[in-house]
Amino acid sequence: MIPPAEIAGLSAEIAKRMKRSKLAIPAGVSVKHCHLTKEHFKILFGQNAEPKRVKDIKQPGFYAAEECIDVKGPKGVLKKSASSRPTATTPRSSSPPPTPSRSA
Repeated sequence: MIPPAEIAGLSAEIAKRMKRSKLAIPAGVSVKHCHLTKEHFKILFGQNAEPKRVKDIKQPGFYAAEECIDVKGPKGVLKKSASSRPTATTPRSSSPPPTPSRSA
């Protein structure tokens, strides 16, 4: 059960963000970010490292952190993928969709 004080805090945060948003429904797009578990964050940035908040994002309670990683996959490297906070239960990455190519 979520404590009433936490619900009130989240409600206030949502109201604040909706007031500054130009849209009736807040929406945000981030095509290059990752969600790290606490364990993976500590492995990558050090056991005593704590994420440094850069800015709030549209999703209440979440923020973009200063820490970035490069994500290497079969089609190349996605440089400087920003870490989204708070920590995730499973690590995952979001990237832009591939650019369509035309066959000759």
